[in-house]
Amino acid sequence: MRTSVSLLRGQLRLVVLVRMGWWAACAAVGLAGLAIARAIGEAVLRQEFASVGATALAAAAVLLLYAAVTAITALVARGGDALVIVAIWRSAAGGDGIDRSDPGASLLEPSPWSRLILLTTMGAATVAAVLGTVTILESIHVPIKVEITAHRGAAAVAPENTLAAIEAAITLGADRIEIDAMHTTDDIVVVFHDTDLRRLVGDPRRVNEITLAELRVIDVGTWFGVAFAGERIPTIEEVVNATRDRAAPTSS
Repeated sequence: MRTSVSLLRGQLRLVVLVRMGWWAACAAVGLAGLAIARAIGEAVLRQEFASVGATALAAAAVLLLYAAVTAITALVARGGDALVIVAIWRSAAGGDGIDRSDPGASLLEPSPWSRLILLTTMGAATVAAVLGTVTILESIHVPIKVEITAHRGAAAVAPENTLAAIEAAITLGADRIEIDAMHTTDDIVVVFHDTDLRRLVGDPRRVNEITLAELRVIDVGTWFGVAFAGERIPTIEEVVNATRDRAAPTSS
């Protein structure tokens, strides 16, 4: 260390500037590479693929591209920095700067065995990563069944939890129709989500404090659109009768 300090005396600022310049250049190139990889990845992943397996392969390719850009940038940055240090050392010390008379000098010179071990380790890690990725991708070939559940009926096209929403869900071909249920004060099960009527009609009363007859006069369709004016809160019995032979009831 004393020798290094002595040899580099007066050149420290230059060393710092050169190394900082190198790292800044590598960072700029790396960010540009990642931006290009992102643009390519977005273009690839916006495509429609024939199967989940093909989609997974495309996603894996995009991730591999990101990893390659990152790894190459890091290797070039590290390798270039090391070369800068070696060049500065040789310029200051002359030759390679190694004192062959020093018993520990041999430790500074990489042996053929060390290179072989390094390359073998990197190769084995690469093969293991590739095999692991192939195994994961092959497991994705299991068929996946997708079911569409209409939340509170087809609540995007009709007032939620109404007969109109349930009818729309059946028409649109939903695999399942999810509805909410609660008791009125006279113990009738009606299809409604909130505990009170405040959100839909601005009425602060709670559903379990109102009779079915009182609920029947409340319009829960106008808030959604004039085409649904007069839509009422249905009972669970009305929903079952309306969907009989067209939808099988389940519970959760």
